Amino acid sequence: MSESTFLIKSYLHNRKAGKLSSVIVQTEEIAAIVAKILTADFVAVFYRTEDGMTLIPIAFHGESKSKVVDIGALESHWREAGIGGNRLEREFTNLKTATDTKGQEIDAFAARHGFGRRFVCPSYDKQELRALFAAYWHDETGPTHLSETESALIDNALKLLLATMHSVNETRVLTDYSLRLSDLIAMFEISVKDQNFEDLVVELCGHLRKASPRSESSLFIRDRQNGQFRAGSNSSTDPDHRRFKEKLRDRLSTLYRESEHNDVCTGSIDDITSGVGGPFTYVYVFHLCTENASEYVLVVWSTVQKQLSQNDRELLSIYCLFSQMILKDALLVKNLTRANRLLKKSSRQLANLESLAALADMTSGVAHDFNNMIGGVVGRIQLMKLKVKDAGIVSDLNKIEAQVLEGAETIRRIQEFTTSAKNKKLKKLDLMLAVKEYFEKPDLSWKSTSVPKNVSVSIKSYVESAEIEGAPEDLTLLMEKLIENAVDFAINGTTVEVVLSEERKHFTLSVTNKGPVIPESIRKKIFYPFFTTKGSNGAGMGLVIVHGIAVRHGGKVELSSDEVNGTTFKLVIPKADSANEDSDVSRKRGKLGSLKILVVDDDEQIREVLSDMLTIDGHQITACEDGYVALEQCKSQRFDLMITDLGMPGMSGLDLAGQVHESDPEMPIAMITGWGTQLNHDEVALKGVKAVLPKPFHLKDIKALISELVVEA
Repeated sequence: MSESTFLIKSYLHNRKAGKLSSVIVQTEEIAAIVAKILTADFVAVFYRTEDGMTLIPIAFHGESKSKVVDIGALESHWREAGIGGNRLEREFTNLKTATDTKGQEIDAFAARHGFGRRFVCPSYDKQELRALFAAYWHDETGPTHLSETESALIDNALKLLLATMHSVNETRVLTDYSLRLSDLIAMFEISVKDQNFEDLVVELCGHLRKASPRSESSLFIRDRQNGQFRAGSNSSTDPDHRRFKEKLRDRLSTLYRESEHNDVCTGSIDDITSGVGGPFTYVYVFHLCTENASEYVLVVWSTVQKQLSQNDRELLSIYCLFSQMILKDALLVKNLTRANRLLKKSSRQLANLESLAALADMTSGVAHDFNNMIGGVVGRIQLMKLKVKDAGIVSDLNKIEAQVLEGAETIRRIQEFTTSAKNKKLKKLDLMLAVKEYFEKPDLSWKSTSVPKNVSVSIKSYVESAEIEGAPEDLTLLMEKLIENAVDFAINGTTVEVVLSEERKHFTLSVTNKGPVIPESIRKKIFYPFFTTKGSNGAGMGLVIVHGIAVRHGGKVELSSDEVNGTTFKLVIPKADSANEDSDVSRKRGKLGSLKILVVDDDEQIREVLSDMLTIDGHQITACEDGYVALEQCKSQRFDLMITDLGMPGMSGLDLAGQVHESDPEMPIAMITGWGTQLNHDEVALKGVKAVLPKPFHLKDIKALISELVVEA
């Protein structure tokens, strides 16, 4: 290695020039060629990277080995060349006689080393200076122009330099992207179990530097009750930035006041640079999460970098996605911990059949939420593996995927435990006969309350028979809880009415009492576990059990309460139609190719992952967040396949499947669910569902599902 090459490498190492040092040998050869062409005593080569930073000296040639060139002075002289519209020209200059407008020497580096003549040869790309040759002669009477041959040779040398440096720059950018992505994946190693939630948010904000090294960040926490923002952690201690935070806090308050739903920038990165002003080149806002009464908002900004590069934007989006996933996981752990504390506190009240059923409901609900989250993570990791080519990153992704799937296995075991309480085999039975047999029992529990209050219970039936799919012991428990609740709140001397009636597709069992009207605020919580208006006399589990039994029977519980008609809980259960009446899914769909697929899931992450997986295979995807929107889509266009979630607010996946199957019995319907093995397959068959896929799912599972339901004619 030559002395000049060693000096350049040492200098670049000190200036953290990174990957540029790997091509010093090549650029030095180019410098030597130019020096030979021009017979110059010294030639320096400069390069400006595509991010617009200052010119960087990357090679030089000339001077005896006994002399050490002052590289700092060389860089200092040329650092700002070509910036601000000062276009350089290819020209020779006599340095002994040339001065600037102030009468000073125009090249301090040349003066320090005794050079009398200089030749500058710049190279531009899209009006931006990219490379520069600066040749020097001690003799001020050196050459004054280039021959055509010399000019062509130098032009070719510049092209070779630009091609070499462009390739190095691309490699550097790709390597930098890969390394920063690997650093972001390490965020999943953060422990969320025993950490204070706000401290966890602050720790995640500290990882922003890995996504955007030249950006600063400020965390703001909004009180959802009074709408006020308070400043959290800040990555900068500059006093000007403190004033900026006060201005930014006012700007955020204005944005949230102007928002109709108090939900600004949720789920996306929003640019508010123009609304903040000041010396800041960009200001982005991202809604991290909502936890109880607080909202966490992250602001990313800079006064140095002109704008975020495409890679920076992608990594910032990945950082925000990872942060949301980790915080969502932390909230689930926090809620589960709180639920465990409540379970321990209520252990005496839960030591009976009701507590077991409620525990199964709660555990299944938590498992369902975890399966949704894990499904989104697994799907996103698989999509990332398709895009990333670096073997090391793929290996890290495989390790993360294995850990996530290990967690999914734990959730599966939890669901198998709850299956014994929830997945009872439904069979055909006469609901009217079940009600009649229930009232013939001599030891009805609610009589100890109804007799002292002089409250009677009457039964009316408007049907001759009511055949449904159900579990007798569950229906008995359901009636007992509804009547107990009605008797408890009935006014003394009144009657509780139990009415069995029939509608076109279902039977209804209603229980009505004359008692206090249930306020609207309580109706929203009445089916929540542990919520009770009975004080210490109630465990808050009865109506939770009623709701769980209704859902497991494919039905629902409706509540109405007013001063005129009293309070009515109405159980709606579908009739026991023949499970085989619906026609088989037609497998004559034509050839597999680009299919029109309707994806329905209330979880945004699952919708996005499913859509991305299916789009990769060339399918046309329409994604809906609930069953109502999906039904509107089915009215306006025809789909080759529908994939729907089971548990969704408003309209369940089973209800949606039933309506779609009724209007288009030929359409294949698949269901994805986080409820695991707890789904009753006889029940889903009645709704036209031909395949059930548990969460989390793999890309290969989705492909197999489509191949199973839609095959070649």
